[in-house]
Amino acid sequence: ILKMLYRTETILPLLFFPAFVYAQDNQVYERVQQMPKFNQDIPTYVSDHFVYPAKAMDKGIQGTVDVTFVIEKDGSVSFAHAVRSLDPSLDSAAVALVSSMPKWTPGMQDGKVVRVRYDIPIRFAIPVIEEKSVNPTTPPRVVN
Repeated sequence: ILKMLYRTETILPLLFFPAFVYAQDNQVYERVQQMPKFNQDIPTYVSDHFVYPAKAMDKGIQGTVDVTFVIEKDGSVSFAHAVRSLDPSLDSAAVALVSSMPKWTPGMQDGKVVRVRYDIPIRFAIPVIEEKSVNPTTPPRVVN
């Protein structure tokens, strides 16, 4: 029995070592020496890909949805979710927008590529429609 116990004590730490290394390797950082960089202008990307849900617009719902997500080691976006909710349709639209972003330049810590949590506020404001038109047959345009 003592020999078996000795073997178990020797083997058990070896069984858990790979899991420990894997867990450290996949740590998600809050702040790193070199934060991830989006390879485009974020406000421009958001405005170009922004979809205001008709249901929320009809209800007159406006405000900001804060989205948090992880920039993976390959620069892809994962685990996007709303941390400050406004309305389910706006939350979904904000998460979809962030999830569809192209790859980022990943973050670095101690010379290694790491996973980093990132937050973006997505502002939903109902656009104002200009009443006046130079030509009465021209439809009103949206003013930001």
